[in-house]
Parts: sequence; structure tokens; C-alpha cells
Amino acid sequence: MGFSLLTSLAQHHTAHSGSSLKCSICEKTYKCPEADRACLPSAPVPATTSLDRPFICTLCHKPFKHLSELSRHERVHTGERPYKCTLCDCEKRFKYASDLQRHRRVHTGEKPYKCPSCDKSFKQREHLNKHQSVHNREQHYKCLWCGERFHELGQLQEHSTQHTADTGAFQVAACLP
Repeated sequence: MGFSLLTSLAQHHTAHSGSSLKCSICEKTYKCPEADRACLPSAPVPATTSLDRPFICTLCHKPFKHLSELSRHERVHTGERPYKCTLCDCEKRFKYASDLQRHRRVHTGEKPYKCPSCDKSFKQREHLNKHQSVHNREQHYKCLWCGERFHELGQLQEHSTQHTADTGAFQVAACLP
């Protein structure tokens, strides 16, 4: 069995012994966490490297506190996408489990982020955050036909087309604070 990433070897190896690693580059055996850097002694190590960040990316030399962080980071270089969607014959793959979880909502329709100010729900937290600004802003533009209010003039203009489709007339009431 071969491993393209040292972190993959480390994770596999700890299942058997948990004590040392054999480098796939130089064939030497090392104890963790030194194995990550042992094969590249001439590689420049960033000044931020310290005992609290012992895991170093062998490609860009970025230091990490945990082996799992390094493993996740290596996907930037390798393009590995280990998380596959299994819903609805979807073939999409993702680098991170969180991206797969968010994608699955496309299939399930789940909307776990609920607005505390109204009854709307959203698939992504970012969409809820953007929506919540609606509740925090004043509505300065009022439709003269139905009284509905809007935050932006463009929203009112778009809304007004339903009232002016027959006449082509357009009227705006701007309510100033």
C-alpha cells in the first residue's frame, strides 16, 4: 500500500503501532511529529515555526499545530477531494466535510438557519446573516399604490412594475427619516 502524503501514512501507521513512521521519500524511520520534517533538512522553515506548531507542510513550509490541520491543508496542493455526495446519483466531490454537508442541503431542502425576527429559513448561515440586515435597516421607499415599503429605490422600482404594467406610469414616495 502506498501513500502520496506523509500525513496519510502517519494516520494509517498509528492504527498499527502509534509510535514511529517510515518515510516514503528516504525510507528512514522516525518518531512523530519529527517525521514530517526529517526528509527535508535543507528546506527553509518559516520563522513562525515553534514547538507549538511542529507539523510542517513539505511543499510550502507552512506550520500547523495538529497533524489533522496539515492533512487538510495538503489538499490545497494535491487537489484531493475525499468527500463524495451519495444523494440522488450526484457525483460531486469536496475537499472538506463541511462543504459536503452544505451541498447535501441542495438535495434535502433542509434549511437549518432560522431568522429570529420572522418565519424565514435558510440553507446557509451567510444567507441568514445577509437577510437579518433587512430587519435592522429602515425602509425609506414606499409604494404609492399598495403602501409596501422598501430599503432601496431599485427594489421599489422593480416592485412598482406590477402596478404600472398597463399605464407605464411610475411614481415614488421617498420617506426621509
